[in-house]
Amino acid sequence: MMAMIENQRAIIYSTYVQRALLLICALVGMIVSGCQQNPVYLKLQVVFDASEGAVKIAPDSSNIKKNDSVVLTAIPNSGYVFESWSGDINSSQNPLTFTITQDLTIEAHFAVDPQSAIAYALEGSWASFDKSDHFANTGTVSKAVGRKDISNFRTVHYYDMNQAPVRRDRAILVKLRDGENPSLSRELNSFGENDKKLNSSAPFQRIIIDQKKSAEIDSIVDYYRSLPDVEWAEEDHLSKTLLVPDDAFYSYQWNLSRIGMPAAWDYTLGESSVIVAVLDTGVYFQLDDFAQTKFVRGYDFVHDTTTPLDDNGHGTHVIGSIAESTNNEIGVAGMAPNISIMPVKVLASDGYGLDSDIAAGIYFATNNGASIINLSFGGEYSIAIDASIKYATDQGVLIIAAAGNEAAPTLNYPAALPGVMSVGATNDANVKAPYSNYGMGLDIVAPGGDLNRTLHNQEYGDDYPAGILQQTRYDGEIGYWYLEGTSMAAPHVTGLAALLKSKNPSLSVADIVSIIEESATDLGLAGYDTTYGWGLIDAAKALGIPGYIIHDIITSAILPKSGALEKWRIQVAPGTIDATLEYSKEKGNLNLHLLNAEGAQVAESTPENSTTHLAYTVPATFQGTYYLEISFRQ
Repeated sequence: MMAMIENQRAIIYSTYVQRALLLICALVGMIVSGCQQNPVYLKLQVVFDASEGAVKIAPDSSNIKKNDSVVLTAIPNSGYVFESWSGDINSSQNPLTFTITQDLTIEAHFAVDPQSAIAYALEGSWASFDKSDHFANTGTVSKAVGRKDISNFRTVHYYDMNQAPVRRDRAILVKLRDGENPSLSRELNSFGENDKKLNSSAPFQRIIIDQKKSAEIDSIVDYYRSLPDVEWAEEDHLSKTLLVPDDAFYSYQWNLSRIGMPAAWDYTLGESSVIVAVLDTGVYFQLDDFAQTKFVRGYDFVHDTTTPLDDNGHGTHVIGSIAESTNNEIGVAGMAPNISIMPVKVLASDGYGLDSDIAAGIYFATNNGASIINLSFGGEYSIAIDASIKYATDQGVLIIAAAGNEAAPTLNYPAALPGVMSVGATNDANVKAPYSNYGMGLDIVAPGGDLNRTLHNQEYGDDYPAGILQQTRYDGEIGYWYLEGTSMAAPHVTGLAALLKSKNPSLSVADIVSIIEESATDLGLAGYDTTYGWGLIDAAKALGIPGYIIHDIITSAILPKSGALEKWRIQVAPGTIDATLEYSKEKGNLNLHLLNAEGAQVAESTPENSTTHLAYTVPATFQGTYYLEISFRQ
């Protein structure tokens, strides 16, 4: 690696005497020939690694004038050869001759002489949890990390986030057996008015009941059900948001490392052909951390418009967990940043939504290409929603829903419906979040956060609440908000499903569900239990990285001299590090050492002819950074 050490670089510049003379001439205004003819002196900086070679400069470095002819000669040390020049001049000529017309900075590059070095191939595999876990020379990957402003981070509980209640008329949903029936329609409308604004996606009618008869709505529903041409009838109930009492801020997203996302991102970031519909409060498109997020046409069923703008903040937060712009040096990360999001607004500004809008939204998403639908809300059982979900699953759409936040042993609807993947919440300690519903039918758990717990951020040196961090707009303020709830857990499962679908578009709903459940980390009782379902999702394992194994190979060369080392950094999770070093034995022998993060040797390779092999099992309590060192031995 190039070392820019002060005493190893040559900087050519005009002398102080010469510059002072020019200044005096200008101030006094003397008409002296010497002043008029004084040359312009330029600065030449040449950078090189003194351990690999040297650079000779002509003319004398202190007297380089504009338009001078300059000669740079690279002189490699023993065991090295000159490779190239870079910077303001790119060339492989040596010596290098050029006319200098401006200040220049030039780097000299040397390489190990293949005639005097031992060529080797280092091949290895290990259990990885970081996307930069391929062999990486420590000298080339280190970089400064600056502190970032986090003063606008906020937290909010579900009962604080709901806005002023929206007034709604009471209504009944009716599904006829044989389509249109004029005489029956007149009978239905005798109790109210047919809602003409109901989106055509919904295969049922919505009868807005006259306010004077709203107290009799249960009896009216029973009457409608008694009619022979009515398939089903029910009140249009409300469902509610389920929030609970390279990116700048990625280090605050503890939830992503808990489910193996760094290793999963090595495998895929998702494909834009995969469309995920998020039925929620809409989306605030203007966020800077949505700059790279792909959106497809959605709909606002609350206001019957084509722009599903978020006036609550919940939906935007949910979408962020799934597909926030990632690796863009700002904000936070999303699980599947390259997929496409279909925002469908079915919940109003107060966080509540009608069954009719939700059902219509499911039909809309299914008919417009969504392969996965996220439902981060809960309410009572609805025939309309049940029917719409059956329609979606029959079309090959995966439905994922939040289990609910009452700490109850039963699931909210629609999570409790057959064919829906229901999601409970865990906290940073991988235990059930205190608010999370549980019980029969729970399929899986994912991080949902716990604002009663506090974590410490090593990068920034501060404490922060253990919620789920995403950017959203709440109460008129754009910021990064910590939220908690099964609403926050569900999009983690949705994001993983989207990555699986991106990896293999032919996967069926049953395939995706099976992969997620079988790859989950078992929590609680062995096997399935009603507290954790099949366990905590594991994104890296689910994406088919067998045992998290990362495999890599690198070729290089090392000079056969004492103390000549190359060091390679890896990040590992619990598992086995396995590395094999092959080299040219006739020029000497190489050895392989494994060091832990503190620099202590934990394993050494075993030589055999021109090969040496190292294997080491990493216990769960010692996961993290390790170093592979290569050394020459006599």
